Amino acid sequence: MTGTRLGEATTVKVDDIDLLCRPPTVRINKAWKRDGQSRYYLGPKTGAGKRTIGLNPALVELLIPIVAGPPRQRSVVHGG
Repeated sequence: MTGTRLGEATTVKVDDIDLLCRPPTVRINKAWKRDGQSRYYLGPKTGAGKRTIGLNPALVELLIPIVAGPPRQRSVVHGG
């Protein structure tokens, strides 16, 4: 629902989401990356890759219970 890549969407944390601004937004500021030995790690997006995108109303409805819940450091997408 956002047009982001899987490697970006699966790194979104509750702190990256702002449902109170108009329109509601999510910050894309990190992604899964691969090191020289083909191991994955969470790394920052660089330059133009960092962006803030608007969220559609259907996605906002799905995110309200997650964002309103207790503070957590989990990814929104896979709960881990």
